[in-house]
Amino acid sequence: MLFGQSDLSSGKEVVEQHTAITVSWQEAKIFAYYLLVQLVMYEAQIGQPITVHPILLPDPIPDHGPEGAEDVAHVEETLGIFRELQARLFHR
Repeated sequence: MLFGQSDLSSGKEVVEQHTAITVSWQEAKIFAYYLLVQLVMYEAQIGQPITVHPILLPDPIPDHGPEGAEDVAHVEETLGIFRELQARLFHR
């Protein structure tokens, strides 16, 4: 995971990355769970956080690799789940 700080002083957003942490996939999944729990609790008590500009998350870049068509179907399914989560989190 990379962490950084957003800087808008130049008129254009620049993110200065300053910290990198390596975690296992299991730890990343636990971290994501607790982060989502905190967000859901925040929204239940205060409402949806307001952002200054829309947050646009790029789709993960699919790597089809040597597996062929079976892998392509799996990637498409994964991207569908990703887009569904994105829509729920950002109310698109």
